[in-house]
Amino acid sequence: MIILAIMSGSSLDGVDLGLIEISKGATYKVIIAQTIPYSSFWLDQLPSIGKKSAKEFFKLEALYSQFISELILEFKDSQNIEIDCISVHGHTVTHQVDKGYSIQFGNGGIIASKTCITTLTDFRTGDMAKGGQGAPLMAIVDRDFFSGYSASVNLGGICNVAGSYRNNAIAFDIGPCNQLLNAAAREMEFEMDLNSSLAKAGHLNTQLLQYFEEDPFLKIEWPKSLDNDQLKDYYIKRDIFEKYTPQDYAKTSCVYIAGIISEQLSRLRKQFLLSPDTDEVLFTGGGCHHEVLWNSIVEACQEKGIIAVKPSAEIIDYKELILMAYLAYLRINNKPNILSEYTGASSHTIGGAIYGA
Repeated sequence: MIILAIMSGSSLDGVDLGLIEISKGATYKVIIAQTIPYSSFWLDQLPSIGKKSAKEFFKLEALYSQFISELILEFKDSQNIEIDCISVHGHTVTHQVDKGYSIQFGNGGIIASKTCITTLTDFRTGDMAKGGQGAPLMAIVDRDFFSGYSASVNLGGICNVAGSYRNNAIAFDIGPCNQLLNAAAREMEFEMDLNSSLAKAGHLNTQLLQYFEEDPFLKIEWPKSLDNDQLKDYYIKRDIFEKYTPQDYAKTSCVYIAGIISEQLSRLRKQFLLSPDTDEVLFTGGGCHHEVLWNSIVEACQEKGIIAVKPSAEIIDYKELILMAYLAYLRINNKPNILSEYTGASSHTIGGAIYGA
C-alpha cells in the first residue's frame, strides 16, 4: 500500500510530505519525501490559532486545508505514482488531556474532496475517549520497525521517549525541545538556529537553567503529554527574553534538554522499565541536526552510561512520516494502531477518521 503521509510539527519548520510504501510483515520503504517551508503568512497565523474566535478558526482551517490540498496535488503530479490514501496528522492547535480533547488543524473532508483521494485524519481522539493521553503515537513504529534499542527518543518541537521491557511499556513527553531553540532564533528574526550559531555564541546561564528545571511538568509521572500552550506559557515568555540574550537562552536550552532526557532515561533504566540488553538509545527528529544540542545529549547520556545513536538522515527527518503511513495502513486494515500500554487508555484503539474521495 502506497500512502502519502503529511506531517506538520510544533517546530513550524514546514510541511513534511512523503510517499511511504507499507507492506505485510511490517516493512516500510520511503519512496520520496520532502519538506516544504511555511510561508510568512502561515508562520504568523499558526502559533496563534488557539486564540482565534470560532468563526476565524474555521475560516483559517478551511484555508489551511485548501493549502495542504494544493501541496498534495503538486506533489502527486510530480511523481506519477498511484496513491492509495493520504494520512494527515494536521497541525496541533491544542492538546488538553484533562479535558479530553486534542485539536489538529486540517479538515480531512476538504482534503479528500479537493484531491479525490481517500484521506485519514484525527488519530488521537479515540484513545483520549478511553482515558488515554492520545500521545505519543510513535510507540507502535518503534515497536514494529525500530526494535533492538533500549529506547527511542524523538527530538521534535517537544521531545518524547518510548520503550519497553518484558511486560512493561512506556511512552511519554519528556519536555520541550526544538521549540526553545526556534524561539531564541525568532528573537534574532531567524526561523531556526541554523548551524547552531546562536547556541555556539551563547553561555550557560545557571539562573535560567534553574528556572527551566522548576517546570512543574517534569514532576508529573507518566503517562503524560505536553500541550504547546503549556510549553509556551512557561518557557517562551516575553520577560525571559528581556532578561536573557537569545544566545544564552539557546545554549542553556541545549544543556537543559540534554539533562532532562538523560535523567529520564537513567531513571527508567533503574526502574527496569527499559531493556538492559543494550545501552543504545535511538534518537530521531530535527534536533539531531543541531550540533550543540546533539553534542550536549551525547555528553549527558555518556555520563549516565547511555549511548546516543543517530541513524540515517532519512530516518531522522522522516520517521514521523513513516508513523503517519503506518497508522493509516493499520486503520484501513482494521487493526489497533494506538496502544493502550503506552498511552494509559483502557484498551487499544483503532484510531483515525476516514474521508472518502
